[in-house]
Amino acid sequence: MTAQSLIDISNLDINNKNKILIRSDFNEEKIFPNLKQIVVVFSFPHSNAEAERIFSMINDIKSKKRNRLANNTPSALCVVRSSFQAEGTNCVNFEIHSRHLKLHNAQNLYSDQCTSDEAE
Repeated sequence: MTAQSLIDISNLDINNKNKILIRSDFNEEKIFPNLKQIVVVFSFPHSNAEAERIFSMINDIKSKKRNRLANNTPSALCVVRSSFQAEGTNCVNFEIHSRHLKLHNAQNLYSDQCTSDEAE
């Protein structure tokens, strides 16, 4: 295999990368016979740290005192918390804009709870 052919393979778009798996030499033997197994092994996550982080975040949010939260509330809180961590935002440097205050009203905050309380 020449250096140019390696460069050509590395420049293939993602839809044509599977051609590497079936590439064969002059004797019709696969050039990379074990590549498929390596790809499968390396496609698994190497750690479960991300899943553990999410479960830890949910345990912080949904505790015994806050066990009546609707399903979308912990999900929204996890998204907000993750985006704040990614941006380095916290309660000290978070800036409140007028659009936040417009959304912060009883109709938006309690509309689902009011209808579910009335149904009971």
